[in-house]
Amino acid sequence: MVRVQPVEIYQSEAGDLVIAWQGGTESRIPARTLRLRCPCAECSSRAHMTTSTYLPLMTSDAVTIREINLVGSSAIHITWGDGHANGIYPYSLIRDLAPPAGAASV
Repeated sequence: MVRVQPVEIYQSEAGDLVIAWQGGTESRIPARTLRLRCPCAECSSRAHMTTSTYLPLMTSDAVTIREINLVGSSAIHITWGDGHANGIYPYSLIRDLAPPAGAASV
């Protein structure tokens, strides 16, 4: 299995996480989507509360990316504006969360 690695990771002016991958593709994920899908143990235990009709109330700080750091060669760690910093986001999860090219993001 060939792992596609990022060549650039940044936050857009709109606050989205943007990853340019080897080979020219790009993933753009809204910060709110990333925060709602935080893979840390605390957030995962609350995931059963999140449905299509219920989303947890989040402040603007909670969905503001403060810092992005690499975790080895397969993930990133995000520190959020409200101080939450437990989630490690594997590149495979990021690619799964990214809307298809040309699709409107929520």
